[in-house]
Amino acid sequence: MEHESPECLYPTDLYAGEYEELLEISPAEVPMFGPPSLNITSTSWFGDDTRILHGFITLRPNTFPPDVAILSTSNEGLNMIELGQLKHHVLTLNISYMQVHPSIDNNVLPVGATRRFRRVGPLLEMTVAKLFPSNRVSQFKKMFKKIGDFAF
Repeated sequence: MEHESPECLYPTDLYAGEYEELLEISPAEVPMFGPPSLNITSTSWFGDDTRILHGFITLRPNTFPPDVAILSTSNEGLNMIELGQLKHHVLTLNISYMQVHPSIDNNVLPVGATRRFRRVGPLLEMTVAKLFPSNRVSQFKKMFKKIGDFAF
């Protein structure tokens, strides 16, 4: 894996050998108008380096296969919209919009990325593929274990 200087890190990437991550997906309050959504929070940390992403997941009503969007923002100054579909129990999302804080070097950001979520037995698997301006592709996989339920 290529390591970059701390001031050039791609938001949400941690280049430590191992790090902890908590992915929370919870029901949101049902809005008076519009479709309901889910809240999503990802908290990753290694030592003093903590990355937090907040957002929500929406489904477009009356679409088959279901159209899905994740709108998110992070404590690193990254705002994203990911659009995709849920087909055959696999959620595939592509970045359709990305805005970053002016202090982040755009040359280290991907020009595109795809995320896939699927259940593998009791685990949630997330695979990510990112394309960088130099045509370099970075891929990785994470496995999440369910550790709790939300009361609603």
